[in-house]
Formats: sequence, C-alpha cells, structure tokens
Amino acid sequence: MQARDRGGAGTSLENNNVFTVQPTVYFEGMDPARESASVYAAGPAAPFNPAVLATGVIATGIVAVAGTGSAIYFENWLALGVFWAILGGVAGTLGLRYVNATKKIAP
Repeated sequence: MQARDRGGAGTSLENNNVFTVQPTVYFEGMDPARESASVYAAGPAAPFNPAVLATGVIATGIVAVAGTGSAIYFENWLALGVFWAILGGVAGTLGLRYVNATKKIAP
C-alpha cells in the first residue's frame, strides 16, 4: 500500500516540515492518560550531572593529547595504535554501559 498523504506539509509555522505527522503510540494495557510508548518518557536511569560530564571530557582530552604527543615525540607508532585502541575501547565500553543502564525493561 502506498502512502497518500502530503507528509507534514502545512503543519509548521514556516510551512517547511516534510515529515509525516505520526499519531501517539500506546502499547496494549497502557493508560493513554498517564503513559507513553516513548523511550524518552521515563528519562535517564540515573540523575545526570553536567559537571561530571565536563570534567570527564576535559580529562579524556588531556590524556588523549598527552598520550598521542608522547607516542609521536618518541616515534613509537605501535604504542600510538595500542594507546588509541585502549582509549577507544574504554570510551565505547562506558558509553555502552550508560546506554544499557537507561533502557527500561517492561514487566
């Protein structure tokens, strides 16, 4: 079956919205007055502290620049590759843990 609508044309003040207007989705057994099927409705699993994020980004930047600079100064390309593999693995693992912690499992 082919869609026969105009997308979201005419739904925004600027009249430039090309995405379709979607109805609100509810799962079976949900109360439409209180619950939503959005993954963003519940919010993150833990309180978010922007100071911790800023400190982590700055510390990671300092470690990345110092490690890269040291490896380039000593012309040790193997150490540079290993350093970035470890740093990327740690960042990926922490990111995956955060994403998995924010997922809500329905009872």
